[in-house]
Formats: sequence, C-alpha cells, structure tokens
Amino acid sequence: MAPQKSLGALSNDITLGVYIFILTFQGLCAAMNGYILYLFASRKDLRKNKHMRLIIFLSLGDFLLAIGELPYIIYMTVNWSVTLLDYNPMYIMVTAQPLPLQLKISATITVGIALGRNIALFFPSLYRRLDQGDFSNAVILIAVLLALFDDFLYWYTTTIEHHLNCGTIGCFVSDQFRYYWGISNMVGYSERQMVLNEF
Repeated sequence: MAPQKSLGALSNDITLGVYIFILTFQGLCAAMNGYILYLFASRKDLRKNKHMRLIIFLSLGDFLLAIGELPYIIYMTVNWSVTLLDYNPMYIMVTAQPLPLQLKISATITVGIALGRNIALFFPSLYRRLDQGDFSNAVILIAVLLALFDDFLYWYTTTIEHHLNCGTIGCFVSDQFRYYWGISNMVGYSERQMVLNEF
C-alpha cells in the first residue's frame, strides 16, 4: 500500500459538503448547458451561424463533463465515511478521466474564442476572409489533440495505488502529472488572459 498523500486535506465533514456542493452544481451545469444545446438544436438560425460554433463546442463540453463526472462524484459521496475515506483507485482514475480532458478542451476553446474576437477587432479584413467554420473546426481539433496528450500522460505517468483518506483525484494521479497539468493549465489560462487583455 502506498503512503498517504496529503494535499491540504480537509476534514471528512467538509469533504462531504464539498461533494454535495459539486453534485448540486453539476446538475445545474448540465441543465443550463442542456438548455443552450436545445436552443441550438431547435433553432436553425443558430445552427447555421458559424460564428457561434465555438460556443456550441464549449457548451457541449461543459454538458458532457457535468454528465460524465456524475459517476465519480456520486461514488465519492455514497462511499464517504466519517472516519476513513477508502476509495477504489482504478474506479477513481477511470471515472475522473473526463475532468482533465474537458479542462484542456475548455481552455483551448476559450483561447480560440478570444483569438477570433481579437482578429475581428484588430484585423477586420482578415476576419472577413476567414471562414469561421474552418477556424472553429481547427480550434476544436487542436483542443482534442491537446486533451488526448493530457490523457496519455494521465495514464502513462500514474501507477494505480491505494490511498487512504484521499478525497480527490489529485491523490491518485502521479506527482509528475499534477505538476504538468497545473503548469499546462496555467499557461493555457494565461494565454487566454493575455488575449482577452488585448481588448
């Protein structure tokens, strides 16, 4: 059995509260993004608007994350114990997998949206010549490739080990992946902020 990891551990009571909070907001996120997707599906003018394609991708990603993470957070909530948190590491790794994938995709799409807006403001002639459908498809392709690379590292660098009193995916993944994931997400969000600050 691997040694216990402490990632700024919370008390078990607070951990249960966090799980319930996350579960509640996952339901709200699924409902709101589901409604947005319904609007896009039901209104032909929205579907045909190529400028909105990245918004559709972003909403779809958030919806799929909210649904895809339900087994993970339900498992953590149902198997919570006041005295000892003891989760199956393989189940945690598999069911938490959508989180790193969606975070990378969401960050990349957000950068793509901000980049498109900057091109429209600073290079309007280029923006008018740019096919928004192709731009959106290129952004989502880059996002998926980056997410697949993250997924490869997620599994390649991590040894499946049992960790007691560990209430997050962060205890189950390797230190190398956590460092990489933190730095790469920080870079992605910093790029987004730099692009947005151009306004």
